[in-house]
Amino acid sequence: MTHPIRALWHFAEIARLGLSVALRHEAWRGLPAEQRQAIADYATLVAGEIDRARHAFADPAAAPPDAETTAVAYQQTKNGVLVATAAGTMTAAQAEIALEILADMKAAMRSLDRSGKRMTALARFTDGNNEPQQE
Repeated sequence: MTHPIRALWHFAEIARLGLSVALRHEAWRGLPAEQRQAIADYATLVAGEIDRARHAFADPAAAPPDAETTAVAYQQTKNGVLVATAAGTMTAAQAEIALEILADMKAAMRSLDRSGKRMTALARFTDGNNEPQQE
């Protein structure tokens, strides 16, 4: 069964993406204040969902991450960047930085969702509730 290995790969991907975001911190500081705050708010939401996942992995009765909430916030934040760029309050280079940061955080949420599915499948198998699925 490869669920544990794949879950670990997803966790490593979350860490890699977090580092990628952190390495863009100086560039992020050069963004207009409104977009900087919107990205910070989205990052806080993503970090909260990662923490929520940590609790859910430790306690199956805990609420799992809510991918829908982060998807809506991602679209709103991305739209804000595009509107600011079209309005001329953000340069194309600034928009590129912002969109790359947002894309990394969105990808981290996708990896979080995938790792959660792997962990759930593993828990079901170890509890004897289901046969392991073909991978």
